[in-house]
Amino acid sequence: MKPKKKKEKMTLMAIIITTFSALILAGVFFGTYYYVTDQSLNSYERSVREVVDTINTTNKSTKSLLKDNVPDPETCRKKLPEIINNLKDAKTQLDGLIPGDTFKLQHNAIKDGLNSNLTMYNQILNILQNPNSKDISSSIQDFTKYRDDSENSYSQFGMKGMSISVLNNANDFLKAFELYANQLAKAQRDADIKASQTLDFCTKADELVAKFIPIKTDFSTELNNARNKSDTYDDLITLANSYMQKNSDLEKDFLKTSVPENCKTVKDSLKAVFGGYDTYIQSFILAVGQERDQAAQVTTGTLTEDQLKQIYSDSSNQYLNVQDKYDGFLNMYTTFKATNIK
Repeated sequence: MKPKKKKEKMTLMAIIITTFSALILAGVFFGTYYYVTDQSLNSYERSVREVVDTINTTNKSTKSLLKDNVPDPETCRKKLPEIINNLKDAKTQLDGLIPGDTFKLQHNAIKDGLNSNLTMYNQILNILQNPNSKDISSSIQDFTKYRDDSENSYSQFGMKGMSISVLNNANDFLKAFELYANQLAKAQRDADIKASQTLDFCTKADELVAKFIPIKTDFSTELNNARNKSDTYDDLITLANSYMQKNSDLEKDFLKTSVPENCKTVKDSLKAVFGGYDTYIQSFILAVGQERDQAAQVTTGTLTEDQLKQIYSDSSNQYLNVQDKYDGFLNMYTTFKATNIK
């Protein structure tokens, strides 16, 4: 063989060997790369499956918080912290995973859903621990927002047959809780309305009592003036009639006042005061007229103590009755306000 041809043949063999070696090395490299990558992906998927299982199992466990399809507050307050801690553990595990570009969107979907899932249960626990809170309605709105945000985020996740749904897994509890919470809110609204109505009633009652105090009298000073001739009996009767009219106006105004159910006893008590005072004045006016007429028939112009006592017997008893009713009303009303007005 000529040297030139032999050299060309050796060069060709070198090229073939070099090319083949490069292909082998490339195959080993890419094979190793894809193997390692596949192993990494499989490891991530296995870990994510554990997180998904924990989330689904934890949400399903909320069914144990129901008693006769109604949330049992005591059980909820005891077990919800455990449920929250289980989800926190899942979050810690998820935060430790590196999804890479392949599962980045899926990873963020779980993360966002889990954060809202946790906040939802914290909100539920807060509502159950503060059932009389003034802002319970806004707390319920926050609960529904976190629930919906969690479900929306979870719905964006899907990996090799895996799925998460807070609504499907905790549906029985969440529906029952929402109904229970809305009942609490309604009770709070009813209580607020009742408190407002009670305050309005008491404000009106205070106003009427303040106007009643100046006209509540036994007319003893005015009666002495009539007997001493500094005033006349007719002037006293006119004054008593004006007081009776004022009392009647107060009673009519009071009867127009809206009376909440819990205020009816107070209303009846104050109404009895107005009614009793009206009866007293009527009796007093009759007695004054009788004293005036009888005094005019005696030469001295005055009647004996026994005669006056007999004339004013009924009106005196009526006034004592008014005083008893008024004192009873004040005691009841003071206690009522201390209990019902905050």
